[in-house]
Amino acid sequence: MLNYQSFTVLASIASTVFGRSLDTLSVEDYPIETEELPTACNDLDDGYHWIRPLDTSDDYVNIYVYCNNGYTVLNPSLFDILNHHHPKALFTSYSDVTDFVGSGTLNDHVTWREWFIPADDDTKFAIAEDCQTCVEDEDFGENTVYYMTGNYNGCLWITKGYCDMDPDSLECYECLAPMADEPVSGLCTHMHADADRPVNSAHDDCVGTSYNAMPSIGTEGEYCVCYKPKSASMVKASAWVTPDVDDADLQTPDTVVEVYATDFADGTYRILQPGIYRLMEDIELEMNSGDHSNPNAADMWYPREEQEADYMGAGGTFIGPYAMGFFAGFAIESDDVTIDLNGHEMKMNKIFHHQQRWFSIIEVGSKAFISGQGPANFGPYMTYANNVEIKNGIIGLSSHHGIHANGFNNLYIHDVTVQHFEVAGMAMNGFIGLKIENCEIGPVFTHVPVLGVYTQARIMLPRLRKVAEDNPGGLVKFSNRGTFTIDEVIDELQSQMDIMFDYHINGVDYKDMDEDPARIEKARETFENVKGLPSSSTVYGIFLNSYGASVFAISGAPGTSETAILTNVHIHGLYKDPWEVPRIVLTKGPFNDIMDFTRVTDDGLQTTNSKYIGSAYTDAQYAIHKLSEDWGVLGHSVMPTKVDTWIEEGKAMGVAKCRCNGDIMLHVTKGVFGLRIDNVAGVVIDKVEIDDLQNIGELGSYICGNYESTDDGGHRNQNWPLQRGYTGTEVHALSFVGAQGTVDHLKIHNIVSARGDAFAMQFFPNNKFEIGENIVISDIHAGAHLPKNVLTSLPDSMPNKIPRACAIDMWTWTDEESEFYANELTFVNQARVAAKCLTTHTFCSNSEYDHDVIQANIEPCDETTIVKQQLDEKDENHLIYQHYIRHISSHHQRLFNIMQEHHSLPNFYPERAFPNGSPLKRNGNGLVLFVMFASILVFAIWKFRQSAAPKQISNAATQSEEYETASEHEEYEPLMKDGPSSYDTYQEAQ
Repeated sequence: MLNYQSFTVLASIASTVFGRSLDTLSVEDYPIETEELPTACNDLDDGYHWIRPLDTSDDYVNIYVYCNNGYTVLNPSLFDILNHHHPKALFTSYSDVTDFVGSGTLNDHVTWREWFIPADDDTKFAIAEDCQTCVEDEDFGENTVYYMTGNYNGCLWITKGYCDMDPDSLECYECLAPMADEPVSGLCTHMHADADRPVNSAHDDCVGTSYNAMPSIGTEGEYCVCYKPKSASMVKASAWVTPDVDDADLQTPDTVVEVYATDFADGTYRILQPGIYRLMEDIELEMNSGDHSNPNAADMWYPREEQEADYMGAGGTFIGPYAMGFFAGFAIESDDVTIDLNGHEMKMNKIFHHQQRWFSIIEVGSKAFISGQGPANFGPYMTYANNVEIKNGIIGLSSHHGIHANGFNNLYIHDVTVQHFEVAGMAMNGFIGLKIENCEIGPVFTHVPVLGVYTQARIMLPRLRKVAEDNPGGLVKFSNRGTFTIDEVIDELQSQMDIMFDYHINGVDYKDMDEDPARIEKARETFENVKGLPSSSTVYGIFLNSYGASVFAISGAPGTSETAILTNVHIHGLYKDPWEVPRIVLTKGPFNDIMDFTRVTDDGLQTTNSKYIGSAYTDAQYAIHKLSEDWGVLGHSVMPTKVDTWIEEGKAMGVAKCRCNGDIMLHVTKGVFGLRIDNVAGVVIDKVEIDDLQNIGELGSYICGNYESTDDGGHRNQNWPLQRGYTGTEVHALSFVGAQGTVDHLKIHNIVSARGDAFAMQFFPNNKFEIGENIVISDIHAGAHLPKNVLTSLPDSMPNKIPRACAIDMWTWTDEESEFYANELTFVNQARVAAKCLTTHTFCSNSEYDHDVIQANIEPCDETTIVKQQLDEKDENHLIYQHYIRHISSHHQRLFNIMQEHHSLPNFYPERAFPNGSPLKRNGNGLVLFVMFASILVFAIWKFRQSAAPKQISNAATQSEEYETASEHEEYEPLMKDGPSSYDTYQEAQ
């Protein structure tokens, strides 16, 4: 029986909306009078022919193929997927996976031979990269086909992020990766493989093993598969169905379309034709407005099932751009479009911002992620938009980005303010031709009502309802709490979410709610954001990147973008308190939502005897794993057996392997970036100012030990040594990697990290830049709220590094095998580059990887800087925030107040990572320090238990101000730590 799961969904969607491949034949090319056709090309001349491979059912249609040396070349690109004669019916199931490759549906776990219905044990296979010339691979002979790596269907592939397929040429590579003994293919849609290569059928194998691959076939005229049956014959032709002719009128680029708030009431405004789209009023976005008395019921502020034709992913398959809700205000899916804000502001309203926690005001493209990337399956089709202009207005409140874009040619953004975003003002991936002019970026939104867990819960609810529909009697058991139905799990989660809505939107005080106080308390513990800062791990003013998303490594995306001109741009007001989520390896929910056991165990995951307490959300993550077998619902869910029995039976996990330096969505924690530029050629930065970047994050956890990289406990995808140890406390005003261009008329000031590194300009490897003489840098402060003897007193401070403040930091470390080549920096007049007032725990050049190239230029603080003079031994670095930064404004005072609520210090020797205890204790010395660390542990546990009572953060100054602003201080010499200096090595080499 044919599986039309994917096709029936797609059949309701107009091909001009989502489809990429177009029909290559005109109506006249269909031989509608032909009554008999051959079943294959065995006896046909080379060239194009019509055949009918099977005649046992009317479902098996006539198809158009190319014949080569007796082989039949299957080429889906000859037909639009909705065309009656598309070869999809010849497969057990069929779905376009990306714009250029097709495969089976998620729940169809078959080999290539099994996938292609006409094939039998005698069928020969070959591949045709050009879709005309069939060849055999020397390793697979007459069984040669294409498979795609498992990531394209949401499964694991071992080399992800190490040597991915080139996005332009589609060339695939091989490389080594952790736990791989020999080179393995990188991510690839067309690996050579055996037609009988098995496919994992268990979802645990999909997400728990590293070598998942599925049958594939090219859909854009490349990477076709050839087959040759043992014999061919003549059969009766099936019915002929010719395509309709599309004669719809198109708008021109000069067509003016007036846009009003009501145009967004039913969902994202999808721009499918050229034109000037002009706002006629201020717009506060609220889509599919819901019931305030039942705000988290089905379809509230969410695409409805009947909207599937317009919003793919709404229909319950969880596949498509809208599978996680409305992701944008405008989605630009046409070339030659102008968004004229016309002096108005476009933003989310308070209600929609609370309920749709993943959103960009403007998306340049048809979906937020390219195919094969992202936390969910965003569907196969990506429409890129070229020649786009965005101008003249304000882009306001957004739960993620202001402007987000993929794969465009020529985007011009000018005279625009982007403010009150949570992740990035602008993020641009894989482009040719970008100009940003006369723009202001910032500040971030600092009154976010809920944590990222609420975001995840909103996305989780539709999946939970699907589980309840498929498994209505499903039961889940939690140790020490008993057994619950799936409906009870849903009700508890939804009820707790409704409490947050009642408080933040309906204005009902917690004490006035008609609700169990214990439930209210649990809801606040799980969802309430008492700090108000965005709860993700990284914030950007502007991020310019190569192909696809880069949520993991520095330089983590393939390819190169070309030409980015930034003129008269001001980036400011980026505030962050990154939230690190240490995790048990491979434990997550359907969309890479990490199970945050540090918040739902009795000891914060500090020991190997941690007991699961749970929350409404982690209970839901567990229920999905236990009760569903639908790969569309399960997505990225992973639950190791040890974790399963720990939650269900209370059986101790023991020394389960942990990973750190990640956030709640599996991203690498990276801190604050004003302007990040990865792999972009032709960069011009002129008249750019970056100021007031504040990272108040706490030190990284020691649950994973003294790690430096992936190899010893760090995030699987952090890029050592560019990302050493914990990176969440860092601040980068301007960073480059793999980029080329010029920088002049640049001003960077007030760049502060409370407990980590602070960089004005950082050149990771492989850059080539000319730096002008009009560069002014001041007030760069590292570890501004960290006592200088905390980390230096440890035998090994990692994963937390001794904080450094750097003016222009250049990497001298290279790795040509990984294409990290030496930097080439030239200065128009290096002596004219001005830098002053850098406070630090150790000199920037005290590193074996990088150094400050203008160290000799740096001048002391003075009356013109925020920190008025250098600090003496009495005041030290940790008082910089208290003495100076917090007095800048009420916002900075609020940041200081948040830091006052932090844990004083982490537990440096948690039993989970150090089962034998502190090395200080084992060595029989350092008694004083050991007592100090024991006190810290007691304090940390006390703080963990106290955190159950939510607190409110005030903008007001603290009641007791022990210190006044310092007036006179002697020059402060940072505490130096022994170790190699790349600056010395660099100087010796000159």
